[in-house]
Amino acid sequence: MKDLVLTIDTDISNIVLQEIISDLQHYDQEQARTAGAKLDTQTRNCTTAAIPTYKWYAGMLWHHISRVNQQHYHYDITCFDKDLISYISYTDQQYYNWHIDVNPPTNNKYNRPQENSPVQHTNNYQRKLSFSFILSNNYTGGDLQIKDTADITHTLSPKQGQLLIFDSRLKHRVTPIQSGRRDVLVGWAIGPQWR
Repeated sequence: MKDLVLTIDTDISNIVLQEIISDLQHYDQEQARTAGAKLDTQTRNCTTAAIPTYKWYAGMLWHHISRVNQQHYHYDITCFDKDLISYISYTDQQYYNWHIDVNPPTNNKYNRPQENSPVQHTNNYQRKLSFSFILSNNYTGGDLQIKDTADITHTLSPKQGQLLIFDSRLKHRVTPIQSGRRDVLVGWAIGPQWR
């Protein structure tokens, strides 16, 4: 499983982690939806809020993702999907069933708030790398399970401050929370269609 999921110990201090968590409290979470903006709690039962990537901690995450990509994956990636990351929370018995993060190729058009100018990807950009940055440590359950190409399930119990990076084409899920609250920043690095 060495190259299936790359786990980065960010060595972020508790003070900095609390600054991130404090900033995230300004965003109202809502019930998460599945692909196509469907409300389907049989597949995905958690809450989420969209966070713009001009936040300083998005830059920190991009730094780690870029380095991992350069050293291990060598994918053609350009930015975060829709210039957003997701702040996701799971509480009692919440989960996200088996899924993949690869989206159908789309022309992403969005505004970058820091530049206030529209950005148009003229190529069909696709999700290539998925990441999860663990914000909390006061929960049980909520493991990340990933299936490899041989359909073997691997279970990870990440710790607070760890960043997990994996290929967006891999099937994965978050198991139900048994107690506490699992807070995480999740997102996707996108790039031109696979060649």
